[in-house]
Amino acid sequence: MVDEVLDVKAFVDIVAKVHRASMGKSPNGKFGFAQDSWEKWYTQAMQAMYEFEKQTQGEDEELDNLFDALCKEVIPRLLRPLETGGRSIKPCLVHSDLWPGNCIPYLKQYQKVMGMSEPHGDWDDRNALYAFLPSAADFAREVAKLHKESSSPNNMFGFHINTYNGTLEQDNTWTTSWEEGTSEELKELSGALLEKVIPRLLRPLETQGRTVRPSLLHGDLWIGNVATDKATTQPIIFDSSAYYGHNEYELSPLRPINSQWSRDCLEEYHKNIPKDAPVEDWGSRNALYALCDTPCLLPVNYD
Repeated sequence: MVDEVLDVKAFVDIVAKVHRASMGKSPNGKFGFAQDSWEKWYTQAMQAMYEFEKQTQGEDEELDNLFDALCKEVIPRLLRPLETGGRSIKPCLVHSDLWPGNCIPYLKQYQKVMGMSEPHGDWDDRNALYAFLPSAADFAREVAKLHKESSSPNNMFGFHINTYNGTLEQDNTWTTSWEEGTSEELKELSGALLEKVIPRLLRPLETQGRTVRPSLLHGDLWIGNVATDKATTQPIIFDSSAYYGHNEYELSPLRPINSQWSRDCLEEYHKNIPKDAPVEDWGSRNALYALCDTPCLLPVNYD
């Protein structure tokens, strides 16, 4: 995996070149091979996401209401003006999975190169459909605040109910030690991991006079569950799989997302909450924590 963040201008020049070269050259003049309108294509994409959520999470009245408002109000309001009033959008070839870890500086440069679609006044609101990441410093401070100010009601690790990390049910049975709870989470993996790796990396956290204080964790803090409140510019985190655990466990989803934003978050977080002793084990502990669910949810990104 490449560690360095691409130069903003070089990256944008490549993306803009692809878009310019392919604009208006769709084989059938349609979006996504079948739709003659960008609004229709985007609505169809949201419909697919909605159906997937229903299949994996079950019926949810709040989700139904949100999807209804999105399709009947938000998408028409923001995307229809792009293709009415004498305006049109030319289909162009898109990568479709440009990761948003460094989205803001790239977008600013892209805007200089390609310009904005009219109506210009809707640009910020249109892009709110693809939620921007907050400042790494603000995000890390808020997460650290959650960890510092929370306390387990019984001073144990776990939660009063099981929660879900994506589609994976999370066993939140209360345990008195962090090592015990993590061992149960990984009980189906190899004996060497349970007999050697976990004791080697987690036991030192709770021996030789050291303790781990249970903190309330979001539980699934990857960048797809992070956005910015446009009105306040403050971070928003959502779609949690909460429980009380070791605060460092919260940082493991940042491991496979190898971006400057993730690195900045880790640096800022540890200004607020230092790494637990033994500090030299931090990287290995983080890798161990990433084993719990990252390979199941993001197998191609795991490193």
